[in-house]
Amino acid sequence: MENKSRGSDELLEAYRKSGFRIDEQLVESIAERINGFDLNDILVKGQPRPDFLRAIISAGDSARTGMLTADLLDAFSGHAPGLPATIRIFPKGIPWPGEFMVDITIAERR
Repeated sequence: MENKSRGSDELLEAYRKSGFRIDEQLVESIAERINGFDLNDILVKGQPRPDFLRAIISAGDSARTGMLTADLLDAFSGHAPGLPATIRIFPKGIPWPGEFMVDITIAERR
C-alpha cells in the first residue's frame, strides 16, 4: 500500500520550501548604498515575511549609475548568496540619456 501524505502536510512543506526571506540586514545595506539618490518607487510584498522587494532609483549620470550598480551588486553578494535579484538600468532622455533609472527586484516571483 502506498503511503500518501496529507494535503495539509504538502501545503506546509511547499510553504517552507518556497520563496526567499529578505533579510533585514540586506535591506539596511541597500538603504545605506542608495543614500543620496532619489527613490522613485518602492514595493514590498509578503505576509507574514517579506519575500519580494522592488525599488526604482534615479541614479543620475552614467558614472553615478555605475557606482551605484557596483555597490548594489556587492550588497547582494555579501548578504544574500543565492537570493534571486535583478538590477535593470533604464535611460531617461531623448535622443541621449541624461539620467538613468536603476530598477532593483529581489526575490522575484515567477
